[in-house]
Amino acid sequence: MEESVVVKQQYCAAVRQQVQLVETRVFPESDFLSMDEYRVKKTECALGLECSMDDHVHCVWAGGGTTDPFANT
Repeated sequence: MEESVVVKQQYCAAVRQQVQLVETRVFPESDFLSMDEYRVKKTECALGLECSMDDHVHCVWAGGGTTDPFANT
């Protein structure tokens, strides 16, 4: 089972709006395994794709650059 979870939300100056850092978590499907255990399949910004198409490639979540706006808080 997969679940998307917002782990952080904040204002991003590049897009001038609130953005979310989203983890896709994978939980085991077996009955005998604990549902508290999960693995992170991927972590991404909710607007990462839009930013990369809109030339905001200075952000690591848009596919390039070294700036991580989520690291500041």
